[in-house]
Amino acid sequence: MGWVAAHNIASTDVTMKLTDRQFQREVKDVGFDRVKSLLNFEAAELNRHHFYYWGVAQLLLALVLLVVLLDATGGNKFTMVVMAAILLVLVVQRFLVQPAVVELGRAWTSRQPIRCWKNAALSAHTIHISRRSNSSSWAW
Repeated sequence: MGWVAAHNIASTDVTMKLTDRQFQREVKDVGFDRVKSLLNFEAAELNRHHFYYWGVAQLLLALVLLVVLLDATGGNKFTMVVMAAILLVLVVQRFLVQPAVVELGRAWTSRQPIRCWKNAALSAHTIHISRRSNSSSWAW
């Protein structure tokens, strides 16, 4: 998945370097920076889409493996505990971590306030990202 994400982002630069005259005219009319921002946003959304379905595929593969191991090991307790732990990690990743990362990524690309999950209680709060006027770093 890392290769796919990197390829999607890199494809923005490749697209911007196309020598097609019609495309270059359109870019010139709209503006290079605006088109590049739009293509970067599209690549980021495409990556979010791929990661969403990769998470679903991981859950399905873990469930299939659980059923296969249950049958193959005759219900060995150690194997079932390990598979339950794997499933728990995948469920937490899919339903708690991934939505927060998607929200963070969208906020980062649009520079909007970010809703983050705080502590184990998962109470939402808002963190505003503000650009420091005299520094190149982000203030949280």
